[in-house]
Amino acid sequence: MKIFLSHSQRDAALAQKIAHGLRAEGLQIWLPEEELLPGDNWAERISRALDECDSMVVLLTPNVTQSSNVQWEMGYALGNKAYSKRVIPIVVGSEAESMLPWILERFQVIRIKNASDAGKAVHEIAGQLLAAA
Repeated sequence: MKIFLSHSQRDAALAQKIAHGLRAEGLQIWLPEEELLPGDNWAERISRALDECDSMVVLLTPNVTQSSNVQWEMGYALGNKAYSKRVIPIVVGSEAESMLPWILERFQVIRIKNASDAGKAVHEIAGQLLAAA
């Protein structure tokens, strides 16, 4: 199973931590900062990755409000039947709780206090996705 990990660039360290944990669980992760090279057409590469991935994990932090990319990526996944029941939002911190878009409330949301709880998120994500596979 291949997972698209959507996040604000400001949350890259947390995204890397989660990606590392999910890879240890045997899952493939697509992270823009690992896949995009200087000079790449980022919109084309991200669109292709979204088509190739089976699921999406989206990090919801206060930084997401400033990232149109994350909002576009979430919109793509929510409108694509291939991602049905395979969009997993991670709400990081109490401040981000109020930012949860209403449409994501129907998904099983993972809530963590901060980056030090990334292991908890990894365990829940792996459990959900591997059980669905």
